[in-house]
Amino acid sequence: MSSCPTFLGIGELKAATTTLFFYLRQHPDIFLPEQKELRFFAFDANNPSHKTKKKSVFPVTTWEDYLSYFSSAIGYQAIGEISPNYLHSVTAAQRIREFLPNVKLVAIIRNPVDRLISEYEMAVRLGNENRSITSFIKEGIKNHEWMIESSFPGKNLQRFYDKFDASQIKVLLFDEFIRDPLNCVREVCEFIGVDPEYHFAFVGNMSKGGIPTSKGVAKIYQLIKSYRTYFRPVARYVPSSAKSFIRSALSKNMKKTHVSPNLRRDLVAMYMDDLCHVEKLIGRDLSSWKQL
Repeated sequence: MSSCPTFLGIGELKAATTTLFFYLRQHPDIFLPEQKELRFFAFDANNPSHKTKKKSVFPVTTWEDYLSYFSSAIGYQAIGEISPNYLHSVTAAQRIREFLPNVKLVAIIRNPVDRLISEYEMAVRLGNENRSITSFIKEGIKNHEWMIESSFPGKNLQRFYDKFDASQIKVLLFDEFIRDPLNCVREVCEFIGVDPEYHFAFVGNMSKGGIPTSKGVAKIYQLIKSYRTYFRPVARYVPSSAKSFIRSALSKNMKKTHVSPNLRRDLVAMYMDDLCHVEKLIGRDLSSWKQL
């Protein structure tokens, strides 16, 4: 009989969950599947668009298949998986409650203005977005597009606080994670019930972000992402130095998006009430996120 997860990393998108994943996989008492982002709980069988998505979007759609990823998780103190889109999904909290009512939940949240810009940059890198940042935001707000509608951390977190006791939820701040990742990882270890004093090897930022400086770089990035499901089985045999070289080469050919002061001011105003709600939910001061 397969083991069930005892913890889940639920988000946010573009908030260092990949870095967290590579830290936690080092711990001898933590089991994580080799594949990050199983996304099982974000899959909605009643949503027609979900059924037509590529397998790379929703790689796991049944409970039996989901459990198969944990078939070798024998003797571990903590068993989990990390799918950052859970926090943005309107159905994931309820589904997790139904299948794993006692699970512990770990979230990293980020300044929503910076996070939205980073998500926009990712969409451009993948070839899914060709609008300017200004058009993307203004049209997204007007048309209630998903990337805008799902970008409010307070609204997203509330779904989980409605379904789970607060003692089951650990919320980290992206700023603090980037500044002192080892301390944050130790907090997570203590929360999920494993030795927090394990000596972790340092993991750098796994995703620098930005927009490709040329079409050639964009094509390489899109090729890697499009076929990552096929690359994954052989990735373990690729030397870490080669992986680091590829990531470094791609990062050097990325540029950050320029956001005008007026647009940033509008975004801060859009998120203001939601940020006040987050402060109440997690008991943290987010004043720096409310500034331009």
